[in-house]
Amino acid sequence: MAAGEHCPQFIRRFTELSSRVLVYLVNTVELDEASLLELMDVALANLSSQVQCVDEQVIDYLRMHYAEFSVLTTDGTPSQIEQIGEFFDKANIKLPSLMPLSPNVRSLFISRSLYDITYENLTLAIENKETVALDVIRETNETVYYYVLEHIDTYLRAVEGTSTTVNTCEQLVSLLKDLLGQGASEVAEHDIHVLARVIENAAPACQVSNLSDISKKVWPVLALYQRFPETFNNVSLYVDTFGIDENLAQLLSKKDAITEVESVEEDKKNTLAIKILTSRETLPDATTRANLVASLKLDKTVDISNITAEKGDLFALLLKHGIIADTVESYECLATTDWPTREAFICESTGFVNYMTPELVKPDLMAILTDDKINDSIKLVIVEKPADYVKDVGQEELKVLARLAVQYERTIPHSVLQKMAEAGTDTRDIISLLEPHLENLPSDKLFTILNAMGGEYSKLTKTGREHPRVPNTSADKALLECLIKRGIVSTYKDNDKDLITVNKKYK
Repeated sequence: MAAGEHCPQFIRRFTELSSRVLVYLVNTVELDEASLLELMDVALANLSSQVQCVDEQVIDYLRMHYAEFSVLTTDGTPSQIEQIGEFFDKANIKLPSLMPLSPNVRSLFISRSLYDITYENLTLAIENKETVALDVIRETNETVYYYVLEHIDTYLRAVEGTSTTVNTCEQLVSLLKDLLGQGASEVAEHDIHVLARVIENAAPACQVSNLSDISKKVWPVLALYQRFPETFNNVSLYVDTFGIDENLAQLLSKKDAITEVESVEEDKKNTLAIKILTSRETLPDATTRANLVASLKLDKTVDISNITAEKGDLFALLLKHGIIADTVESYECLATTDWPTREAFICESTGFVNYMTPELVKPDLMAILTDDKINDSIKLVIVEKPADYVKDVGQEELKVLARLAVQYERTIPHSVLQKMAEAGTDTRDIISLLEPHLENLPSDKLFTILNAMGGEYSKLTKTGREHPRVPNTSADKALLECLIKRGIVSTYKDNDKDLITVNKKYK
């Protein structure tokens, strides 16, 4: 056949009469490559209305060599082109590239969706080299658009890294609805993943303004990719349906505020505030939760019984923002936490100094007295009412309290002073605190304190031939003057700048 002079004429006639001419040419007759191409081109140019048989070999050959057929690339007539399109359509043969085709053939193949979905083919199909976003495709050519929707996975692979999936914000909702409409069973099993990829690769400005405009199935994906504004309405709708899950938590953590709260009823804001505050598992950062609730602009404080106590700065931050009341009840909620948590609350509180009681601060008395962050006004309350605060406290607390009393120049009751002396408090502090009592303190009580101090001071409780030596301070001199009046000390010498030598009366 290759040597025949009238092969093209034969194939032209053969094509008109037989439905197996293409199978014959590709699979049966022995032809060199150039001859086969020529005769296949003739066959395609003379297709009739009868259905041509094809097999895998024919389909593969056509997909591989279609760009070499002149009837497809240069000079096909409208009638030929239509017959070829009909044939390719019935055989479901899709071309790898639209580029080699003549304009008329390309237009036909686009109208019949007879091409592989690739980025290049899509740019040719919609004549747009800038973007092949779904909304641009839909606006340009609905045939292409619905073809893409039917093969959305292929489309997403084709445009990955080369084009956004959605170009304009206003079109996002309608596009997502189109995608959701592609078969109910497919939506449940597969389309959420597809939607996620479409949403993820949409233009940065694309958002769903109101969640109520789109199916709830899409909300978690929109939250994951932060594709809706954090308005009260949106957040509230989401929380009512899914709670504060990880996707919403990620969105809220980035935004750190909820907007459009001005016209919302107080009860609704309070309900959302409590849900946020109790979502530690997904919103572990206390600052984020506090800021989110603060952005709700509550008119009333949140009932403390609705908030679970936790270690950390949450309660201090809530106090700072006026979200909880500055009351003893708020502080008592922190009893099961730890000192750093209560410390942060106390430092933020302006009312603690007014409602603190010995019972309330007893577990943290030492910490309060020694913590540099705690305001002096709080420590002063304890120093000025030592008898109330030192019941059943340890020696260390007494020592610290004595030191603060000296620092703040406050008078300590002699009964407490005795406890301090018995606790081994620094004698310098005891002597300083003892000075205001010297004139009126009964001798037996004075001597009890001096005996408790031990050392040289215990020698000052009775007459004798000893010569005790005490520090050379004004308070010690005041003590010795008092003891002279009480018949214990005779004289003393303060020639040494550090120590005073005491001469006691013998009897």
